[in-house]
Amino acid sequence: MTGESAQAETGSFTLSTHGKRKYSLNVNDMKNRIATLGTMSDLHAEATAYDLQTLAQIAAGLAPDLLCLEVARAAWEAGEVGRASLPIRAALAPVADRSDIVIIPVAAGPRDHADFTPAGGLRAAVTLTLERLHRRVQRGAGARTINGPWYGAFCHTVCALQEAAWTPAARAAWQAESAAMLANVLAAVRRDPGRRTLVAAQCQRKHWLDTRLRRESDVDFVDYWAL
Repeated sequence: MTGESAQAETGSFTLSTHGKRKYSLNVNDMKNRIATLGTMSDLHAEATAYDLQTLAQIAAGLAPDLLCLEVARAAWEAGEVGRASLPIRAALAPVADRSDIVIIPVAAGPRDHADFTPAGGLRAAVTLTLERLHRRVQRGAGARTINGPWYGAFCHTVCALQEAAWTPAARAAWQAESAAMLANVLAAVRRDPGRRTLVAAQCQRKHWLDTRLRRESDVDFVDYWAL
C-alpha cells in the first residue's frame, strides 16, 4: 500500500501522508480502555434506583466493544443463559443481542459471593447480618453510587468482615475464582487490543478487580461513565 509499511513480526506500523510526515504505531503499546460495572444480583429486581432497566440503559448507552460477563464459558457456549445471574439474563445479554457488542464469558464458575456463606452457627449468623446491612444500602443507591469510591470502601469493609467468617477453604476458593476471572479479562483484551471493554461483575468482586486492573501497565482503567 502506498505510503504505508507494516512489520507483522513486531506489530509496528509506519504511516505517512503523501510522503511528508511519518507516524509510528506499535500495537503492543496500545492501552486497553477498561471499566468495571458493579451489579447486585437479584436485588436489581427490588432496587428503587439501580434497577434492571437502569442497568440495561447503562450498557446500551456505553455500547462497549467487549462486554465481559460473570458467567462460565462452558455454560455460555452451551446456551444455558438461564443459569446466569439475573443482571446478565434479564438486562446485559439482551442489550448485547440487539447490538454489535461482543460478549466475553470470563467467570471461573457459577457461584456468587453469598454462596460461600457458612451453613450454620455463629459464622453464618454474622455473615447474614452483614448481608442484610449491605442489601439495605444497595436497595436505595443509584448506579454511580454503587460504582463510586465511598460505596467501594463500604462494600470492601463489609465483604472483608463476611469473608473473615468463612472457612479457610471458602476464602481460598473465592480468591482463586476472582484471580481466574481477572486472568480471563486480561487475556480477552490482549487478544484484541485497543477495544473499549466493560466488565460487569457482582459488586463484591468489583473492588478486588479494580485494584488489580489499575496495576496493569497496558490497561487504561476508568469509571464506567468515562468509558
